[in-house]
Amino acid sequence: MTVGGTDARFFRRRGIPSYGYGLFSNRIGFDEFSSMFHGDNERVDVESLDITTQLWDGVVRDLLG
Repeated sequence: MTVGGTDARFFRRRGIPSYGYGLFSNRIGFDEFSSMFHGDNERVDVESLDITTQLWDGVVRDLLG
């Protein structure tokens, strides 16, 4: 498990729900992931984006029934 921070607090103050939760691919090690964030070329790999999308799709479907 890894923790991080976002600018979501600014959205929440304006009444915009913001969530910071995601899953990361096992294909990329922690050192490589940590080098991908908060730089001029900030990015995430496609596999991580896909599994996080699946996660949020499942959460929404469970909540909305």
